Amino acid sequence: MKFRTEKIAKILSLIGVHFMTAPASFLWNYGNLSAYMESYFRMYCYPHCVDGDSQWIINLYSACFCPGLCLSGPICKYLGFRWSGILAMITCNIGIISSAWIMRESVIGTAIMIGLLNGIGMGMSLCTAFMYVNAWAGKNKGLFVASVTSAPTILSILQNQIITEYVNPNNLKPDVQIGPRTYFSELSLLKRVPNVVFILGLMTLVLQLIGNAMVSTPHESPPNAGEKSDNKGPNKPHSENSNGHALDSTASSLSDTEKTVIIDNESSNYLSTEGAEQNSHTTPLEGNAPDEKTILKCGEHKSKEFKADTLLKSPPRSLKPLEAIKTGSFKALWLFVVALMYGLILKNNYYKQFGLIYIEDDRFLTLVGSLIPVTASIARITFGSLLDMKIISVKDCIVITLSLNSVLCAFWFFLPQVSSIAYMFLILALASMHSVTYTLAATGSLLLYGPDYFAINFAMVYTAATVLSIVTAFTVTPLLQALGWFWLFTSCGIVSAMALTFAVLITMDEKRPEF
Repeated sequence: MKFRTEKIAKILSLIGVHFMTAPASFLWNYGNLSAYMESYFRMYCYPHCVDGDSQWIINLYSACFCPGLCLSGPICKYLGFRWSGILAMITCNIGIISSAWIMRESVIGTAIMIGLLNGIGMGMSLCTAFMYVNAWAGKNKGLFVASVTSAPTILSILQNQIITEYVNPNNLKPDVQIGPRTYFSELSLLKRVPNVVFILGLMTLVLQLIGNAMVSTPHESPPNAGEKSDNKGPNKPHSENSNGHALDSTASSLSDTEKTVIIDNESSNYLSTEGAEQNSHTTPLEGNAPDEKTILKCGEHKSKEFKADTLLKSPPRSLKPLEAIKTGSFKALWLFVVALMYGLILKNNYYKQFGLIYIEDDRFLTLVGSLIPVTASIARITFGSLLDMKIISVKDCIVITLSLNSVLCAFWFFLPQVSSIAYMFLILALASMHSVTYTLAATGSLLLYGPDYFAINFAMVYTAATVLSIVTAFTVTPLLQALGWFWLFTSCGIVSAMALTFAVLITMDEKRPEF
């Protein structure tokens, strides 16, 4: 009965974490929403509400993801997983729902609420969901991290359709051009923009309530839970050392040629194998308790026997943040996030605003925005599965995505002038590459540095997004105004190529342990 209850809790939790990450859909529907919000600011409430650059909305959202990750670690430690998820839910939805009123008065206020506050809550929600995945998913962490990060992108398919059908049901086209940008001026359309923000906030709140109600943490089980006391069953997954701590190993009968390790209840501090010299080299193994050494010796008849290979394959310890930051893999991951997040910010903010200059069909571009989550989810799950199956390494994933991103950015400016279909495929291909950012940053942090300091290590990798978001908030709009769309998109390709060069040349020192 206890096993069945635990299994049900596991299934519900692994489903629930997908609802917890609902606020992350904002990143995928803002590209559609921003065309209407920008028109609202410039054509409806101007000049009293335009007290800043709306570029800060998406940039603050991206920048505050990392602080949200950092906060989730200590909050989970002191309040527990459940209250961490609830606090994240409250933070997100205060930011989104209140923006429906604040945007009528201030661009800066909107950026603070739907950008900063929503971004912090999203980071907390995502990291808490990853912690549940780490607790329940076992060896399928990469796949579940990919599916959890894909859930918000799938949600944004529905949200993008709601946004366009509610705000622009008549498929009107932008009719005012100021500088390199175009705007809607229809008053009935503009008045509906704050309402759709409120609708998105309600959707996020309901989904997060469902997710937090479904999740739970695994309970500690006794070493031989579910087994008979005589251990006559086929599987004996636990044994104990002299201090009563369980050793995760599988007992089996031994052939004459198998090397064995004997657990000595009285013995000294060294490890040897059968047939080795009496004074052979010794290796201590870490026990389950902190700083404890499990002492293994060969030749005692009173002890239980285990295969040496099983015990010797104990996973290496997790790397502390100061150790992880010194590795080549950390530098490569950090630059990887910089390059792809730059492209993601440009795509999510401008794919529709830029497309409307050459493609006078709002619904078609909304369709493109709705297809983005589909291709993004496929890419995430594909790369997550390939990493789990060890078909590709973290470095392989970095090189593949950065290479394709660099090539695609070179055609970004030209393709909407050639064909709307060509532009659609370009945006979908870019979205596939950009979507791997979260999956690889999270899965790479687990694979390379271990689970013990996951929240901090993941947050350290994602400081790249924070730094980039702040820098681009100051530079993107001036770059666009001064040099135009071509050089804005070309700059993305240049940054991606530089990160690719570094990733190819650097040694990743990847060990691929089984955590």
